[in-house]
Amino acid sequence: MIKNKKFINITLTIFFVVFSVIIILLLIFNLTGKLKYYVVMTDSMYPVISTNSLVYTKAYDFNQLKEGDIISFYADVNLDTKKEVIIHYFDSYEKINDEVFIRTKKIDSKNLDSWKITKNDFIGIYFFKVPKIGKLIRYLISPLGIVNIILGIIVFPLISAFNYNFKTQKLPLYEFRFKTNGI
Repeated sequence: MIKNKKFINITLTIFFVVFSVIIILLLIFNLTGKLKYYVVMTDSMYPVISTNSLVYTKAYDFNQLKEGDIISFYADVNLDTKKEVIIHYFDSYEKINDEVFIRTKKIDSKNLDSWKITKNDFIGIYFFKVPKIGKLIRYLISPLGIVNIILGIIVFPLISAFNYNFKTQKLPLYEFRFKTNGI
């Protein structure tokens, strides 16, 4: 029984440390701009990229795209002046009045998207994906998720230390010993 508890504790600790290191590395990459991650919210790229996949993109030269490259960019999808991140296939360049635009399309579509993407709205090119982890990532970056992470980082070690200290003592928590001077 004690060996099983030790094994479980060691396994959970290793998992927690590895998970924490991965999250920290991903945040560092995201903050430095080397890699950007996005959670796919629609099935417009299914089956290549499914809904709730975590997609990483990296910086890339706007002028070096090839047909079929998967790219990320900002576009006003709902026509409400709020730009959202979209991940679609690059189709072609279009030049209007000396300005170059990117034209994109979703998977298995012959029709181009209505957006004309400028160099300023271009984010990068697809690098890799982690399928089905998007829900977890969305939760972790939500206010409730952040509170849970902070509590987990603070409370888990405190509980572990608290249990360890009292397990090594032979007295119950409510019993105290007072040193007396021979009385």
